[in-house]
Amino acid sequence: MAYIVHTFKKMRIIHRLIFPLVSLALFAGAQASADEVIRIMAANTTSGNNASYNPGEGNRIFRGLTPDIALVQEMNVGVVPNKNTAATYRAWVTANFGSSFSYHVEAGSGGDIPNGIVSRYPILASGEWNDSFQDNRDHVWAKIDIPGDVDLWAVSVHLSSSAGATERNQQAAQLVAFIRTNVPVADYLVIGGDLNTDNRNEACLSTLSAAAPPFPSTVITAGPYPVDQAFIGHTNKSRAKPYDWVLVDADLHARRTPLVIGSNTFPNGLVFDSRVYTPLSQVAPVLLNDSGAIGMQHMAVVRAFRIPINDPPVIASAANSSSTEIVVDPDTSVYEIVRGTTVGLTVSATDDGGEPALKYTWDKTSSSGGTVNFSVNANNAAKFTTASFPAIGDYTLTATVQDLSGLNITSSIKVRVVATATTLAVSPSTTDLTVDQTRAFAATLRDQFSQIMAGSITWAANGGGSIDPIGLFTATSAGGPFSITASCSSLSSSSSVIVTRAPATVSLTHLSQTYDGSPKPVTATTLPAGLSVTLLYDGSPTPPIFAGSYSVTATITDSDYQGSATETLLIAPDAWALWKNSYFTRDEQDAGFAADPEDPDFDGLPNLIEYALGSHPLQTTPSLPPIIDSAGFSITFTRPASLPGIRYLAEVSSDLITWELLPLQILVPGPFETLQALDPVPVNSPPARFLRLRIERE
Repeated sequence: MAYIVHTFKKMRIIHRLIFPLVSLALFAGAQASADEVIRIMAANTTSGNNASYNPGEGNRIFRGLTPDIALVQEMNVGVVPNKNTAATYRAWVTANFGSSFSYHVEAGSGGDIPNGIVSRYPILASGEWNDSFQDNRDHVWAKIDIPGDVDLWAVSVHLSSSAGATERNQQAAQLVAFIRTNVPVADYLVIGGDLNTDNRNEACLSTLSAAAPPFPSTVITAGPYPVDQAFIGHTNKSRAKPYDWVLVDADLHARRTPLVIGSNTFPNGLVFDSRVYTPLSQVAPVLLNDSGAIGMQHMAVVRAFRIPINDPPVIASAANSSSTEIVVDPDTSVYEIVRGTTVGLTVSATDDGGEPALKYTWDKTSSSGGTVNFSVNANNAAKFTTASFPAIGDYTLTATVQDLSGLNITSSIKVRVVATATTLAVSPSTTDLTVDQTRAFAATLRDQFSQIMAGSITWAANGGGSIDPIGLFTATSAGGPFSITASCSSLSSSSSVIVTRAPATVSLTHLSQTYDGSPKPVTATTLPAGLSVTLLYDGSPTPPIFAGSYSVTATITDSDYQGSATETLLIAPDAWALWKNSYFTRDEQDAGFAADPEDPDFDGLPNLIEYALGSHPLQTTPSLPPIIDSAGFSITFTRPASLPGIRYLAEVSSDLITWELLPLQILVPGPFETLQALDPVPVNSPPARFLRLRIERE
């Protein structure tokens, strides 16, 4: 059975204490008066022939070294029938340690060399972890309420001796598994006792020190190591092998401190050999040959650790931000809203060592979001700092307030950085269009981290055309530059557009005309239709009258379109004018001699008839004799072919009142063609028959 005496638990706040290995200045420098040095001893210091503490040499060593915690192997005390009874153990602990000490010793292990733990401090819980490789002992553990805010887990071990290094390594692996399953990482850990190692490179030591993420190293096995006053660190009887160890985890290792006994100081702890130690008066009642007693196979190992027991800081003002906006999620989480890239943070605390000595360290403790930078951090001034965020998202920001002894407390704040429209840019920034062209404009809205975000964009144009709700601009009026403006809330951005006149085509018709004494303008047609056009005839806006060749330039003068064309206008002189010019001088024409009804040669044929028949107006032209034959009554004449503007009419009448048209038949074609008008009447028809050729202008 197990025996636990004088155990109780203090109320406290749990904090993890981790100090870097380089903090060795803590060992020898001035310490806070509240710190407490704890002396831990590993002792398999039985003597005699029965692996017992009854002979007394080992007991004197316990009393002389005054450990606060002793990890004891082969913890046999008393003789039958009182051997290893509760009363015997209690009396033995009181005699060699003190009446206030607690203890735990394994029971029912089936062997005769039990492991045990003796502690000045309350044992909160204790027990054994089965050592499946040994049938006479197990690993004994105790959770001890040492001063300060972190509990100490102590494990008393006694590894195999005869089975060798392989089995010791297997025992170490089994022990590590027990520790990782049961001992909180935040608590201190010490493993002490008789490891029976042949050297300091045995595999079991590597197993005990190896890390296996997420688990850190179980204990630190590297040197420097405890030594005696002759600087020998081996602990077996012959002082040739490192059998015995006090091994601690990284947290407690960081608090190692020199062991001071009387006037002697041992920087890395002590391997106690009474045959070497001087003066023995400092470790009374130890006698010179106690460590060499019959049956004593091991030297005791003692190390010291300085534990801070001051109170941790107390949060005075919880972590807060400069944001004035909050949101409460459905899960009741409260977030302070940040619409920029930074936010001011504050926190404050009090401490029994004074607030100026506190260090405030900010960190992002949420899994989401990127790295947050703090303008001031890891010092006292960081109680006021500015957090700079890398992106939108939810962040938990935690301030860790730490005092000089490493005790700390935290305060957190949840921050939600929301996307806030910060810049708006329109593209393209400048563009040139012609009337009727379109151009799609794009508005890019970015948040405070320059990331593109969605937003409601309003478009406007101050001239030159119109723009639709999605940014498509249609140019309708030349000019500019005009502004295309995109707006989103209070943001706006503009682009410049210049609209030039669109190309248009102009076509000219009526480019070939005949002189008739009136102006001869050409006709201009545009595409698009209806555009205004300026016409110049050999540089003059006045259409020409007289026959000739004229260069015509047509220029579109519309405000939104441009284009031009150049053609040649040909005004041909009419045949009548040419005929008159051939026979009459300008004076004669001005005097009227060339007029249609005039007959200057008095041959009975006026000028119009002479012109139509192609005869000479100033020479007598024979009349056209009618012909009567078997075919009928006919008249034959010649004329210039295709004479424009003249109509030839052959008519027949019986009474000179009613006239009937006769067809004209071309008998001889050519430039001068011969035509005949035939009235096919019988010869014996009524005698009155009249045939005439009438010529008139069309």
